Amino acid sequence: MSYSHLEDTKPKARRPHRCGLCGRSIDKGESHIKRVGVDDGDFISFRMHIYCESLTKDWDYMDWECHDESEFRYYLDKMQEHATAAHPPSPPLESHTETSCPV
Repeated sequence: MSYSHLEDTKPKARRPHRCGLCGRSIDKGESHIKRVGVDDGDFISFRMHIYCESLTKDWDYMDWECHDESEFRYYLDKMQEHATAAHPPSPPLESHTETSCPV
């Protein structure tokens, strides 16, 4: 079990791809991370959403070996719920008409 990281690039997708972390689509034209390396003598490439990859900065070897797409999506959904709770969307503005203007 030996992995050697070769390079990361940030291409725009020429066709749809699948994020290797969350399993969701990387759409055509979307910038993403393409990670290239050698794992046990085999050349590999791995594509990820930029945001998903940013959440792995503190991961160690075992985190990468043991990650599960469904658990990662659950984590993303919980983060979104937390962000929404901390910053709820503003209520829609009521239409402003001459008859309702308090001035």
